[in-house]
Amino acid sequence: MNLNRPLIGIVPDYKEGCSESYSAANYYALRTNYVDMVNKSGGAAILLTFDYGLIDFYLKELDGLMIVGGDLDINPKRYGEKEIHPTVKLNEVRESFELALGSKAMKMDIPLLGICSGMQLINVLHGGKAIQHIPDEEGDFMQHEQSHIEGFTDYRTLYHDVNIDKNSKLFSMIGEEKIKTNSSHHQATRIAGEGFEISARASDGIIEAIEKVDHPFCLGVQWHPEFGTGKADQKIFDGFVNAAQQYKKGK
Repeated sequence: MNLNRPLIGIVPDYKEGCSESYSAANYYALRTNYVDMVNKSGGAAILLTFDYGLIDFYLKELDGLMIVGGDLDINPKRYGEKEIHPTVKLNEVRESFELALGSKAMKMDIPLLGICSGMQLINVLHGGKAIQHIPDEEGDFMQHEQSHIEGFTDYRTLYHDVNIDKNSKLFSMIGEEKIKTNSSHHQATRIAGEGFEISARASDGIIEAIEKVDHPFCLGVQWHPEFGTGKADQKIFDGFVNAAQQYKKGK
């Protein structure tokens, strides 16, 4: 048994309870594939409860932090937009905690992986901006929510191409300039935040990955690698957990 696994904290989703849902009381939710991919890569995943008094403790003990996707969008007011598109789904409880946790984490060198809305949160924390609803943008964009495409079965199905910058850290992990990914989002990064570079785009120009240049490992990806849809997905988790292992050694 490996007792030296890096400890990876994952922020779960927050759901308000009702009689027709899992619980009448408020509850946390997280798909098991997020945890499975971390553990498969050699990490030890734990869920972080929304206790502000524990943030400093969490960051002291953790070797890596993952902010995942969910059925929510960042409040546009966070990136300077007054109007909120009708499709935007807010979860102020989760968003407020992630922002508080993420802002402190970003002052450290702790490895950080943001997936889908987690990527948007990392970007907004650095002054970046988001596209609120891709279908309403001017331009010839594909449908980025693949469940709306006829014949959809699940997110383990490869959907569209992603072109990766050869000079990026993402390329150094994956080793390919073009991959296929799944896709489940109606928003995207419009402007990368300060200190970030765009490391991947879809064939229609939508930003698919960003990374912080002066950070050992701070990566946001727009697709959902936790489904292990393509070979590149496991490599992302391997790279993340490896960075967490190095961080652990340096403590």
